[in-house]
Amino acid sequence: MRAIQLTGRSSVAGAGLLLAALVGAGAAVMPLPSLLVAFALTVVTLAFHFGDRLPLVFLGALGVCLCGYTFMGKGFAYVGVPPVFIGEIVLTLGVLAAIFGGGVWPAFRSPVVWLIVAFALWGAARTVPYLGTYGIDALRDATIWGYGLFAILVAGFVLRYRALAPALSAYARWFWWSAFWSPIAGAIFRLAESSIPHVPGQSDIPVLFVKAGDSAVQLAGVAAFVLVGLAEPIQAQLRRPAWLEWAWWGAWFGGLAISGAASRGGLMSVFVAVATVLVLRRRVRWWKPALVSVLFAVVFVGSDVTLNAGQERTVSSRQIAANIRSIFGVRTQESNLDETRTWRLNWWSDIIGYTVHGPYFWTGKGFGVNLADDDGYQGTERGIPNRHPHNVQMMVLAHAGVPGLALWSLLQLTFGGSLLVACVRARREGREAWARVNVWILAFWLAFMANAAFDVFLEGPQGGIWFWSLMGFGIAALETQRQQRYALAAPGERARAGWGGDASVPAAAAVAAWS
Repeated sequence: MRAIQLTGRSSVAGAGLLLAALVGAGAAVMPLPSLLVAFALTVVTLAFHFGDRLPLVFLGALGVCLCGYTFMGKGFAYVGVPPVFIGEIVLTLGVLAAIFGGGVWPAFRSPVVWLIVAFALWGAARTVPYLGTYGIDALRDATIWGYGLFAILVAGFVLRYRALAPALSAYARWFWWSAFWSPIAGAIFRLAESSIPHVPGQSDIPVLFVKAGDSAVQLAGVAAFVLVGLAEPIQAQLRRPAWLEWAWWGAWFGGLAISGAASRGGLMSVFVAVATVLVLRRRVRWWKPALVSVLFAVVFVGSDVTLNAGQERTVSSRQIAANIRSIFGVRTQESNLDETRTWRLNWWSDIIGYTVHGPYFWTGKGFGVNLADDDGYQGTERGIPNRHPHNVQMMVLAHAGVPGLALWSLLQLTFGGSLLVACVRARREGREAWARVNVWILAFWLAFMANAAFDVFLEGPQGGIWFWSLMGFGIAALETQRQQRYALAAPGERARAGWGGDASVPAAAAVAAWS
């Protein structure tokens, strides 16, 4: 039967490729349409033939994509042929994997996924009417809800293939090194940006493009991963020497100094993530980072290091102190901080005025309109071209109205609240491994939300795809824990709780064995 199925698939694949070749032959008459149709036929045919393997291929490709965003920043996001870049290519692969590889239905057991769908439907309703007017700009702005598909795909495939433990292992093996790379990449970008080669086909985008806030969020995530103890199994397995952890924390603080000097949102994201770990974890091995931080501060302040951090800011102890004061509303007598703070607050006040208290309460202005132009704030932040109000909540409110912001807020509160409840429950029930995983995801997610409150972050692929992929992983973790509790509960308790569905004990056992 298997042989007959494979033979049938091969026959269909052969016919599809032949048809694609015939269509491609028409390129001499209608070049672009013929080539596009031939390419689409080829992709769909190959997807049909290799459908069973596509979900795992997608997860692997997404891992490479996330790695590129982490280590190369915004430069990696521009890999591709405009207007189709690497993120959209991976998303297309995920959609094909869902169609031809068996679907992502396990994800729909989670209420969080249904909230993602509701937010996306409202976002689509506020995007489609504006496609004719704004074209590609409408799709560009719509990524705030469109990238939510990554969360559904990741959750579905991770649950189907029980990939929680492999994903944790991959993060520990590869993203752990981002702390070493962060200060190096930051220094190269700040000191030699003009000498960095550009992305092929992009005249003004260097291949290494480090945004301070983006880098700080990754530092927050990897620090939380180490502090909760999830990195220890891989370190023991790979037999990494003890001194390497000391060097790792030294590099981590170096990267934080560069990112934190240039970005208040970055500083806040790290503070929120680390504070979350310290509050929710009973046992945190904080003495190594604490000692390294003291030594780093003594050297950093004592040597009076000064490095250009961009945006008229320098990497120095004085700049970081000024950024911290600015976050809490204290005037710093530095125009690059006080003026940008006033600029943001004025714009956010205007957005609240024409939505909550104005004519755009229900609809917002729709996705596609350049908010900076339409609201009269273009170029008012030191002449820098802009589209968004540097706060994801205000961006959603302005584009999608109060209903859009309500759906967005409900989605985020449900996800974060679910992780918090799962963490408390796992700790109460003695499931230490799950408690660690929940705290890490929650801390990392809060870091994304903190930076998104200060910067244009989730609106772009290097922030948005990472954010929704993390949410998908969190949904898979929450659902696996629910299934494990169902499997271990007595039949009477199952009936009273209304639980149903298949348990995924092997996946849960794999995560438990992780630590």
